[in-house]
Amino acid sequence: MVKHIRESKLEDYEGFLLTDNLVVENAFNKGYSSSKLLFDLVLRLKKIELEGRIILHMMHVSRKRIDRIRGRYVVERRHD
Repeated sequence: MVKHIRESKLEDYEGFLLTDNLVVENAFNKGYSSSKLLFDLVLRLKKIELEGRIILHMMHVSRKRIDRIRGRYVVERRHD
């Protein structure tokens, strides 16, 4: 994704980042965290949004649902 953003292939793109970690979701949506590691992640994602003129949404999704989505994606990709 970052490569495509830097090459301006995703300009005016709106994407969804799914996580099973509520702390990550909250940090992203607040825009900061007291954890250096988490703050660096949030900062990197926010910079990507600004540089690529895109909108990213971070959403919490249960681990079971992520596994189902990932499994469906893998099956769909195999048929391409």
